[in-house]
Amino acid sequence: TSLPVRASLNLDFDALLTKEFDWEDRAKWAQQIRDFAPFDLKVFVPDFSLGLNKENAAIEVPRSVADIFETFGAREVKSSAHLTATRATPIASADGSLTAQPVVVLGQLDISDGSGAFEDFKYPLRKIQSVIRFSGQDAHIEDLHGFGPDGQNVVLTGDVTKMGPTAGVNLTITAESLPIDPTLFRSFPKQEGDLLA
Repeated sequence: TSLPVRASLNLDFDALLTKEFDWEDRAKWAQQIRDFAPFDLKVFVPDFSLGLNKENAAIEVPRSVADIFETFGAREVKSSAHLTATRATPIASADGSLTAQPVVVLGQLDISDGSGAFEDFKYPLRKIQSVIRFSGQDAHIEDLHGFGPDGQNVVLTGDVTKMGPTAGVNLTITAESLPIDPTLFRSFPKQEGDLLA
C-alpha cells in the first residue's frame, strides 16, 4: 500500500564547492552532500488512514508521525501530516574542514478521526480529533478530543518529550461524568490502579 505523499527538496551545494568537481572523487562528494549540504525538505501526506487490517499494516509513515501513533496507542487513524526538515549551511574552519549543522524537524499532525488509548492512561477513546505539533522528538498536543466507551467526552492537552518508551509526559486529561468502573481502573498503570481499586 502506498501513501499519497507530496514532497519538495532544495539542496544548496554552494558551501561545498570549494574546488572543481572531479568525477574520480564522486564518492567523496556524495558523502559530503549527505553529511554537510544545507537542505530544505517539505513533506505533505494528505488524508491517509491506518488500521489493523493487513493492507494498512505495511504502510510506512514519517518517523515523527509513527512515534506519535505509538505513544498514543493509535489503532485506527484518519489524518494528514505536514513536515519540514532543514539543515543550515555548515561552518567552515580556517583549515577548510566543515562542521555540519543539526537537522531540524518540525511538523503538524491533524487527526480527523481515530481510536486508541494513551500508553500511560489506557482509557479507550474513539472518534478522536486532534491537532498535534511536533519538533524533533517532542510533541505538543493542542487539543485531543475523544469519546469514552459510554460516550463521555474526554480532552487531552499538554506535552510529550522524547517520544518513545522513556517519554516524558505532562498531560492534562479532562473528562465529563466518567464512570468509576473496571475500565477506568484498568486504564491506570498497575501501581496507581492498585491504590485506587
